[in-house]
Amino acid sequence: MNILKYAVFGGSFNPIHNGHIIIAQKMLEYIEGLEKLFIIPAGCSPFKRDLENQLPFEDRYRWCVHSFNGIDKIQVLDIERNDEKDEPSYTYETLERFFYLYGQYPVLIIGEDSLASFDRWRNFEKILERCDVAVFKRRGYSKNAMIDTKFKSKITVYDTPFIEISSTEIRNRIGEGKSVRGYVPQTLEEEIIKKYKRKSDANESS
Repeated sequence: MNILKYAVFGGSFNPIHNGHIIIAQKMLEYIEGLEKLFIIPAGCSPFKRDLENQLPFEDRYRWCVHSFNGIDKIQVLDIERNDEKDEPSYTYETLERFFYLYGQYPVLIIGEDSLASFDRWRNFEKILERCDVAVFKRRGYSKNAMIDTKFKSKITVYDTPFIEISSTEIRNRIGEGKSVRGYVPQTLEEEIIKKYKRKSDANESS
């Protein structure tokens, strides 16, 4: 019986941007034998507890579905949909949910920025016991976390292109009235601008 090889790529996607789409497609090509890559928008990241600029899960999930629609072997999962804002979504728990649904643990895709702090993740050693980790390059993050050498074979850093786009930069550009053309999918550009402007205005008035 052949076991299908899956991978997951999670994040806040606040908002989704073209860098996310490029990285997902690159990792789908780079990870040998990969059958499907699942995109998992976060309910609430434990490393991003300041949520005043985070849009609701439904907006971020819908944008991911729209952005990856039609890309072969990529699917968006909503398994963090019901996570409450005051209860952070831990990767370890998400991977356990994935195992419950699919009967196997996936390859975990993260950036070098996440790898640098991986030893701060909850149950990070249990994650490494269960999953291989595929890492994409991030400029300025070549230093790895303090991880036992016994897990070295579980982590692969791929020679992906550096993507000089971040969700934080996009939100800042919108706040400053600058263009985000080329940063986000053009079909979502107008809606993304309106949503974050409205969010910013609401924060300022509260």
